[in-house]
Amino acid sequence: MTTRDVSSLLPSLLGPIEIHADGEQVALRDTWNFVGFGLTDDGEALNFAALAVVGGQELPLVLGEETTTSTVATRKGSRNIDLSFWPATAGALVRRLRLIVTLDSSVEDATATIDLYDQTHGVVVTGTELDNAAADDKTIPTEIESDALTVGSASGDLRSDEVAMYLLRIRRVGATASDAVTCTNARLVIDYVAA
Repeated sequence: MTTRDVSSLLPSLLGPIEIHADGEQVALRDTWNFVGFGLTDDGEALNFAALAVVGGQELPLVLGEETTTSTVATRKGSRNIDLSFWPATAGALVRRLRLIVTLDSSVEDATATIDLYDQTHGVVVTGTELDNAAADDKTIPTEIESDALTVGSASGDLRSDEVAMYLLRIRRVGATASDAVTCTNARLVIDYVAA
């Protein structure tokens, strides 16, 4: 197994990168979840054959059971998010952010509704209003994923121009005051995909 420093070949990524090559298989060891580099070695030059980014970095918002009977959006998780740690591009790939949540309800008549609220700017992040209304059985935990979220500096964007405080909020729609809705997991997933 050989070790090569190729950090100069990846200027868009932050921090040192160490690649261990075993034939054409290469694994990265750092805080990024980049995997699947294929390299060929032509003496002095390294040629990138392919780059695949799988999984992604997850930023937890809720880990554990958070329940409410309220019909008013109630904070169940919060964190500052600084997107400057993840560049907008990595070579030909672009950064993608999605909100993924797991929701369930105590009864079929109750719908769990969740959103990501930008407390710094006083606005719900566009595209983060998710619910379990379409679940086959709302009493069984269901994972729900947003479309790709817009990153920028406009109202409703996940902010790239400054660090912002975000709140994960949940509320009950329908049923009665004694019925509950629950979020057991919520996270922002950051990965890189073909443009």
